[in-house]
Amino acid sequence: MTMPIHTTNCINLKRPTTFPYAWSFGYVNNADQSSVTGDGSVYQVTFADAIWDNIGFDGSTLTVSQEGNYVLGVSLYFSGITTAMTDSYIYIVADGVTYRLTKEDFSPGQSASGICAYSNTILAPMTAASTATVHVCFANGAKVVSIPGATSTGYRTPYFYGYLLSEV
Repeated sequence: MTMPIHTTNCINLKRPTTFPYAWSFGYVNNADQSSVTGDGSVYQVTFADAIWDNIGFDGSTLTVSQEGNYVLGVSLYFSGITTAMTDSYIYIVADGVTYRLTKEDFSPGQSASGICAYSNTILAPMTAASTATVHVCFANGAKVVSIPGATSTGYRTPYFYGYLLSEV
């Protein structure tokens, strides 16, 4: 499986925003997302429960109305990982660009517990009306990997958050 990778790490900060949290959001999903990947299926993670929303997030797709450079972050917890799953990918697609956050090759010792926790943040230039989504894929096994929700884990996961860093 090959995913395109965005390699430009240059952000124009000529016009930093004065009120970044005026354009911000934070969402979790209290419910479990069960058996969503493991067999190579790419799954778009959902985030149904708002912590705060000053931007307009619909639970699966962020749509920005203000053009600029955004900080986007995600924290995920996985269960059901097996020793057969030698590849996993976590990525954010923002304004049509795929930002691969990780490509993990699990060895039998790493996946013995069947769980994995992950967090990362990106800087993404976005135009007005562009979107951002979070995707995961575990491969070479059965479709048994789940994303436990906040109700099951007792803490905020899966968690997708972000804010406008600067206008362009």
